[in-house]
Amino acid sequence: LNDNGYVVVEDFVKKDMLEKVSEVLFDYNSLMLRMENDVDLVNAILHAFLVDLPLQISKLKEAIETKDLTQIATLSHKLKGAASGIGGISLSNHVLKMEKMAKAGSLDTLPSELLQLERLVSALQIKINEVLV
Repeated sequence: LNDNGYVVVEDFVKKDMLEKVSEVLFDYNSLMLRMENDVDLVNAILHAFLVDLPLQISKLKEAIETKDLTQIATLSHKLKGAASGIGGISLSNHVLKMEKMAKAGSLDTLPSELLQLERLVSALQIKINEVLV
């Protein structure tokens, strides 16, 4: 956690590989604030997210393998909202990018985007498990 209580992950901007940006991986403080510091409620939400996440990733992976653009966009949109709701900002932003790619009919880089998604999911799962009571 940084001084503001954020977990930060560094990533490179594709346009300019020399420019680094920091993006919030998990904004726990924001989630707690929105849930009025109700630890039990936050734990229940995070547990539900962690239980559902593998299923959603599996469905998204299958949609990418079958090149189902409609399903990719729908699942990405759903995952974006779920990630955003728990404070998973990096994950939310990444699936937004995948959703836009699917809506634009761009399949070429979706498999590599899926690999990045899986890395973000793993990192987020670790951070969530660190705060669960």
